[in-house]
Amino acid sequence: MGKFFVLPDQIKENRVEITGSDVNHIVNVLRHSTGDRIQVCSKGYLYDCTIDEISKDRILAVINERTRMNTELDVDVVLYQGLPKGDKMDLIIQKNVELGVSMVVPVIMERTIVRIEGKDVRKRVERWNRIALEAAKQCGRAKVPEVLPPVSFKEFLKHSKGRIKIMPYENEDEFHLKKLLGSVEKEMKLSFDVIIGPEGGISSQEAEEAATIGFVPVSLGKRILRTETASLYVTSCIAYEFEC
Repeated sequence: MGKFFVLPDQIKENRVEITGSDVNHIVNVLRHSTGDRIQVCSKGYLYDCTIDEISKDRILAVINERTRMNTELDVDVVLYQGLPKGDKMDLIIQKNVELGVSMVVPVIMERTIVRIEGKDVRKRVERWNRIALEAAKQCGRAKVPEVLPPVSFKEFLKHSKGRIKIMPYENEDEFHLKKLLGSVEKEMKLSFDVIIGPEGGISSQEAEEAATIGFVPVSLGKRILRTETASLYVTSCIAYEFEC
């Protein structure tokens, strides 16, 4: 049975409107027709539906049942990722969505090498959000995490609102991430902000500035991890520690 994500305004009363590329996928790839059942996800709910009408650019389906999905992490994790070179961001987004992050924010940092400007920003962000969507579909998530346009380091400092702020830092060799997570009292809805440096890591100036708003420098162990590995390490540890 096919499963598709829709926006809340595509659900009205007991009907769902499906548009865009999903129409072609439902009709021409999955070969569905009227009377067939599909599943629709929106804002943490799963809707069991029956296709009622099919046209060239939209599908209308009747909702049979709505159930709350229980596939999200029990904590919110926002990943602030120092913008890396090449297509590393694709992997970072895909795997962190699978692991449960709630949002990804690329950050242009002191040691960021790549520069994205003008139309390239829009194209890149659209690509990243498509990757997030496909990853969310593949792993059965209830929500699709948003990937925001890149922000400056100063904008990141203003944007960060998480209660627990984690900063893997290569110059920190005593306070391990494990100790930090073990000291956190488990509550109904914790929120984590994680800042990961690009290739070359977080500069000393950036580390000092992040610390002023509550980011805790932590070690990820005896080995130096690549930027694309570091985020997955942290997200995995958070999921292991707090997922019921």
